[in-house]
Amino acid sequence: MAIADGDTILLLDFWPTFRDVAADELNFEQRRAQTAADSLFETIMATLAFLPGPGDESAGGTELPSACMVDGMGLYLDTEAGLCVAIPAGFTAQRTPLGQPRLIGPALDESLSPARVTLAMEPPEEADGRSLEQAVADRLDALGSAANDVVQSEITLGGESAVLLEGITTGRGSHEIVAIHNGMVYRFVLQPDPEQIETALDDMSLLMETVRNSFSFLVGESE
Repeated sequence: MAIADGDTILLLDFWPTFRDVAADELNFEQRRAQTAADSLFETIMATLAFLPGPGDESAGGTELPSACMVDGMGLYLDTEAGLCVAIPAGFTAQRTPLGQPRLIGPALDESLSPARVTLAMEPPEEADGRSLEQAVADRLDALGSAANDVVQSEITLGGESAVLLEGITTGRGSHEIVAIHNGMVYRFVLQPDPEQIETALDDMSLLMETVRNSFSFLVGESE
């Protein structure tokens, strides 16, 4: 695969790949290798970015916050979503079916569809003058009975006030972070709830700590 950015051309070679072999003819190891290659490809396509050098205005004045660059961790940079965050060890970055950022943790069991700790951003929506408290109240109303036992706490996300909702009882359980930035409501869903899947506790704690310490909204010329 070749990616061009101005005068720079980046060549990426993915190996092994079994695209020329029918799916029903792949053995177990080949399927695992192809799945890993696909995951790596998605991660690269979701996170690869050419950063501007000194005096380079090609990024439209976007500044890369130092908080999201953590030693020993990867970097998820999404200029379209206007955010960056560190990627904890063992996690990969991809996009949701709606094209939004997502971090995915390692498998928590050895099944064909293992549980994994994930963080996914929902499509931002207009705040329409609502305060953070009003946006949270609207979200709780939308959740209905799934929010009966939710515990709310105030946190800071990207240097701004946000609310953490813990104990949502849909599916395998989830937590959500609600924040308002530049007139838009941002919502981040973290799954599963360790209260329902105990093996998720360590990865969820790591992910939550990383997000709270490193998440940043990108600052452009207009801000």
